[in-house]
Amino acid sequence: ADEIRAAVERGATGVVVTQGTDTIEEMAYSWDLLVDGDAPTVVTGAMRHAALTSADGAGNLLDAVRTAASPQARGLGCLVVLNEEIHSARTVRKTHTSSLAAF
Repeated sequence: ADEIRAAVERGATGVVVTQGTDTIEEMAYSWDLLVDGDAPTVVTGAMRHAALTSADGAGNLLDAVRTAASPQARGLGCLVVLNEEIHSARTVRKTHTSSLAAF
């Protein structure tokens, strides 16, 4: 949370955090509670390994950056972006261990 706040203080209009998906909902909820302000924090990860043909990490990262830079995301708190979907940190749940549509 301190690093996210510091990035915004240095002028970032949004912040993207990448992490494993097993605890993504807990971390996103924590950041939603701990980071104030209008700049969105967008959390993303990958459900499929980068060596697989159906790897999703690069696409999720691109979508997360686009979301963090979007004026429409300002003031929404922390968001989770995976599988071309945007979720509120307060309501997102992981429902499957390997499905691309797990959230």
